[in-house]
Amino acid sequence: MSAVLSWKYAGFIFSAYGITFAVLLAMIGWVVLTSRARKASLAKLEADGLRRAAAREAANE
Repeated sequence: MSAVLSWKYAGFIFSAYGITFAVLLAMIGWVVLTSRARKASLAKLEADGLRRAAAREAANE
């Protein structure tokens, strides 16, 4: 393989990797933000006096 052929598709390859990297970072960010929002809403529910079913069952034993 010549050096010209190996760089012929470099733009496509680098852009494909870049797009994939950006999408993965966006997905990780989305999961982190969603997790924080769910923890905050769970903490609010628990502060309001609501408990999870498993916590109620453990308290009754």
